[in-house]
Amino acid sequence: MHQLKPAYLQIDKPVRILVDRRKAVGDVIMITPVLRELRRRYGPSAFIQVVTEETIVLEHNADVSAVVRPENVKREDPWDLYINLNDAYEYNVRSHYVDCYLHKAFGDSDGIDRSLHLTTTDEERENVDEAIKDIAADYIVVHMRRFA
Repeated sequence: MHQLKPAYLQIDKPVRILVDRRKAVGDVIMITPVLRELRRRYGPSAFIQVVTEETIVLEHNADVSAVVRPENVKREDPWDLYINLNDAYEYNVRSHYVDCYLHKAFGDSDGIDRSLHLTTTDEERENVDEAIKDIAADYIVVHMRRFA
């Protein structure tokens, strides 16, 4: 696998990337194509940290090196690349969410896998399987909405 590092990131040590998407479970899930593409471009040695309030969404994501809450970000850490995905959609509401995130991170989404990825543990899958058995249906739909 070749790495597609921009000229300004031609360095001898692993690249350190900070991705910022603070809120909304669904929005954090929709940045997973960005995370996957970052891993593809910068390779397995890149350190990719995501700052979000929805840490549970990315806890087991193989494309992420660390997930931290906003109050735990170490501002003094040396980041080679900072990608702020907050408000990416809000400033471009005529595009699909995923395309907005990809555009903000890479300039476009041509040729990038746009599929979403939610990583679950064996225990979480077993819990869903049990819930399906309890309701005697082939599937369940969960929709979370939190109003302040």
